[in-house]
Amino acid sequence: MLKKICSLVLLALLIPVIAGCSYDQEDYYEVHVIEAQASTFRYVNPDEGRELHSQNEFTNEDTYFIYLYAPAEDEVFTFEQFFSALGEYYVYKSIETGKFYIKYSAEMETIVFQFYVDKQAFENPA
Repeated sequence: MLKKICSLVLLALLIPVIAGCSYDQEDYYEVHVIEAQASTFRYVNPDEGRELHSQNEFTNEDTYFIYLYAPAEDEVFTFEQFFSALGEYYVYKSIETGKFYIKYSAEMETIVFQFYVDKQAFENPA
């Protein structure tokens, strides 16, 4: 009988601990921020892919307009390079690293695909 009571007490204590340890992980794109010609340019580099993060590691930042841009090595950003609009998204800031992220959504997949099609056309005009 004592074993049964101890087991029930242990189970009752473990349930809140296990329930409190839920880490909802989702995919996020890192948002890069650069100052370009006296304005702030926030972009996601789709070449970097998505990262899996827990919602608990972020603080809320604000809503910003985000672009898609894949920087070329050793080149400084100018508005003459190819970039595309991703849209307005809520930005989160990592508590640990200070980096900015936006939550991935399925609708982004089409926009990212179109970005690559348009980028190829921009780089190889017919």
